[in-house]
Amino acid sequence: MVKETRQLPKLEPSNYNVAFLIMNGTFNTEFTAPFDIFQHTKFRKGIKAMNTFTVANTLEPITTFEGVRILPDFDYTKDDLPKIDILVVPSAEHSMDSDLKD
Repeated sequence: MVKETRQLPKLEPSNYNVAFLIMNGTFNTEFTAPFDIFQHTKFRKGIKAMNTFTVANTLEPITTFEGVRILPDFDYTKDDLPKIDILVVPSAEHSMDSDLKD
């Protein structure tokens, strides 16, 4: 039996907070490309760095359209979320259906 412990991302208070809303059916590149760009601000001089993290309506793994499993950092239905400066909503298969339900 594997014991899982939740590890929250380290959020530097002086950075912008960029949250990625993920759901089942999210397209890989719609999530990974902008995540990569925002994450790399930590290595650039002359611009304000950004903390990146994921939010979903669960803490269970999210499965992308292509089958990659992503473990959300926060459950927006239960957790106290950090202040969000930028919210990225990647497109997903049937996302309008899920958005209308939530």
